[in-house]
Amino acid sequence: MKYRVFISSVQSEFAAERRGLKEYLQTDALLREYVEEVFLFEDVPSARRTPNEVYMDAVNNCDVFIGLYGCQFGYVFADGTSPTEREYHAAYGVKTGKKTGAKTCKKIGATGRMKTSDAIIELSSESCPPSDSGFQ
Repeated sequence: MKYRVFISSVQSEFAAERRGLKEYLQTDALLREYVEEVFLFEDVPSARRTPNEVYMDAVNNCDVFIGLYGCQFGYVFADGTSPTEREYHAAYGVKTGKKTGAKTCKKIGATGRMKTSDAIIELSSESCPPSDSGFQ
């Protein structure tokens, strides 16, 4: 069986790592036997669908979800979530059958780092310089 892999992160923070991970998964002699497709949002051409529809569809159809979390929170929607946060919750809920959402995700301070009851997505404050906007 071959797997569809989704790589999630703030694109600008992990651009080189995202590209390198995709290349590694597709070229490693062992892994390429098991990887059908690696989804990176930046590889998707503009379409008639919204960006949110494109990445959420890819998350919901992936077999393996890889999240890279660092100092940046990314774009903030009106509800206070980011695309990366939504991707995490969609992947976790789809893969485990558990309901996830705003109640399971709490932001830590004004930095926008996330902490959930199921996983911790946090770096120490010493690792991340403060941003001007209050979100990183």
